Amino acid sequence: MKLIAIDGRLIDFKMRGMGVFIFNVVINLSCSIKDNEKLIIFTNKKSTSVLLNSKINNKNVRIVFFNINELIYEQIILPIAVVLHCPDYFLHSGNTCSLIFPPIKRGMLIHDVSYLSPDINLKANNVYRALGRLYRKLTVTIASKFVDHIFTVSHFAKNDIISRLNCGLKDKIKVVYNGVDLSKFTPELSTKKENQVLFVSGSDRQKNLKKFLKRVINFEKRLNDLKFIVIGVSSASELGLTEVESISYMGHLTGEELINMYKSSKYFVIPSLYESFGIPGIEALAAGCILYASKGGALPEIYQDHASFFSGSSDEEIDNVILDILNGPSEVDIKKNLMYVAKYNWSAVADAVLQEMRKSIIDN
Repeated sequence: MKLIAIDGRLIDFKMRGMGVFIFNVVINLSCSIKDNEKLIIFTNKKSTSVLLNSKINNKNVRIVFFNINELIYEQIILPIAVVLHCPDYFLHSGNTCSLIFPPIKRGMLIHDVSYLSPDINLKANNVYRALGRLYRKLTVTIASKFVDHIFTVSHFAKNDIISRLNCGLKDKIKVVYNGVDLSKFTPELSTKKENQVLFVSGSDRQKNLKKFLKRVINFEKRLNDLKFIVIGVSSASELGLTEVESISYMGHLTGEELINMYKSSKYFVIPSLYESFGIPGIEALAAGCILYASKGGALPEIYQDHASFFSGSSDEEIDNVILDILNGPSEVDIKKNLMYVAKYNWSAVADAVLQEMRKSIIDN
């Protein structure tokens, strides 16, 4: 019986990025593991257990919960748990890694290494985030030399990891694109698109949301009925901006609420200075939105000719995006976009990860 173990602590009811990735990998793995395989998910969050137990019904899948601080969990409890359970393969999934670990086959998920960038625009904007970046820098820099695989989500991210860590990683890095559940986002022809621009973002500086919205505020008197909807930020003050009538901040939404916002919005903008993939843009295309994306990071690689690109650091190019929306761009080719985004599916993602795990176990 082969045992695969995964760190699942990023799986939560309000997960983003890596949490979404590992959640969908775990769900799809639970459906595709063979009778002679077992899957165990470790976590220090009760919400992980609750969420996974509601989705998984497989006797070969087990969730183990440790009620302990995250730092202690990763650096002490996980290595001990691995010694006790003896998995054939372990996947670290938090853009961080245990530094001391038993000598088994293991992989690490690194979505990006923006925290290694010297660019001042990507520096943390509070103490907590600054400490988090230092912790990631330490653990990833050290652990990347010892893991067997590094899974990342774009060729841009792969090249950036190689460049930043500079430790001969080329052969161990596996590019596995993110996915999206098309059954949730496929637009109904009867859905009325409102004259609104949607953002699914955050307050981190690399998201570049503040700069874009400052330019929107300059156009306030010319916007008429055009509305800007921000998901992931609760108020203008969170970004250091003043409240204006044309911009609404909606904080965190449930999955169904978010899907409805995608479906009802005519435009979607992702202004980030750095993205290793950009799931929201794929979801926007699947929901029939007209997509505008910055040239930051992997976005041109992922969206290709299905988005209009601009420089997120250029006031002039941001203004041109706003003007283009005001002037009413051509309607989006929904069928063409749906055919394109179909390749980003979670089943294929999980299969690619599982294939590497199985190959590593056999080679061992």
